[in-house]
Amino acid sequence: MKALVLTFDRLAIRFLGCYGNNWVETPGFDFVASESVLFENHYIENVNTDSANHPWWSGRRSFDNDERLRESKPSPFEILKSSGVSLHAVVEDEANAPKFPLQNFEHVVEVASSEELFDCSMKEFDLLEKEDSWLMWVKSKGIAFPCFPADESLRLFLEDDEIEAAQENVARFAQWHNENRQQVSFNDVFSTDDERMLHLVYAACVYELDLQLGMLWERLSQQREEDLLMVLAAARGEWLGEPLPDSHPECKICESVIHTPLMVFYPNIRKSVRLPQFVQPVDFLPTIFDWFGVSSACEFEGVSFLDISRNSSPSHSHYFCHDDGQCLSVGSKDFFLRTHGDSFGEDDMESAELYHSPEDIWLVNDVGNQWPKRRKELWQILRKLAGNN
Repeated sequence: MKALVLTFDRLAIRFLGCYGNNWVETPGFDFVASESVLFENHYIENVNTDSANHPWWSGRRSFDNDERLRESKPSPFEILKSSGVSLHAVVEDEANAPKFPLQNFEHVVEVASSEELFDCSMKEFDLLEKEDSWLMWVKSKGIAFPCFPADESLRLFLEDDEIEAAQENVARFAQWHNENRQQVSFNDVFSTDDERMLHLVYAACVYELDLQLGMLWERLSQQREEDLLMVLAAARGEWLGEPLPDSHPECKICESVIHTPLMVFYPNIRKSVRLPQFVQPVDFLPTIFDWFGVSSACEFEGVSFLDISRNSSPSHSHYFCHDDGQCLSVGSKDFFLRTHGDSFGEDDMESAELYHSPEDIWLVNDVGNQWPKRRKELWQILRKLAGNN
């Protein structure tokens, strides 16, 4: 059995055609979606993509913070390797990537750009053809804003006389985001037209990434084997000026950040299927172990994407997300609860924010006082998911 996992550290879901965007052409992502099961409700658990304890690597929502304890346990990737699965990784900007669990991979290639990443991935894929059982993880930085694409890409979205202004806006955004975000709101610095231009710049970056993905997927399609699982996902979305809580501007938990793409392909799959179930990065390792038929001593907290897509396993009834202790949240099909800090007393529940979901997509109108029972119910679920029973 073989598996290829392609992940992006940051990618805004709302710029992809297969997730409803109708003004940015993304034929590469759309082609992947047409051949895969697309999960409409993939929500991340941890907005910190550099965390060595990211659920992708552990299969758990709660982690060992003691490095010695973590090193004393066999990692899931060590278990895969001992079961005969060859582990390979191609990583963009490895200098900022977590060293764990890449230390368990037999072969890690580090590259400096997305162009190199996709080119190297195709070469590595060719080299692995003769191996019987392997996992290749292709880890891209994706598109973290501020970014700036090539002029020829920008001209698809902007007039020539707007490009200089776009460069200035991106530079202003970078300065504001790094220096003044905590003190000055986005709307005090940027006009509606500025925000539109920032979105167009990001769209041009998505266009460039989509071209590279399209070439990689076409190459994989030509050499696809009957025992190959392919997963495409993003670790987090991107914030481009959407509303944030006025009282806690440091909190990064909002729809544009925590809702990300996920597509899964495997042989004999029902193509072009869209599933509404909640799934999270904590489900990655159960999926990989399920695919390779490896039993694990690890206590995974997720479920296999394969079981969900085959309707043989229930998905999560709620999704959980945290921002390194700044704030925590839990969502359901109709409500979203967000709290600031990691205290879970009765008084803290009263300050938790409750929003209608998905109607209030930008989390603007707190309805906690109108729905106290739902707030209490989600508060208790959040306490349990966060390990505060």
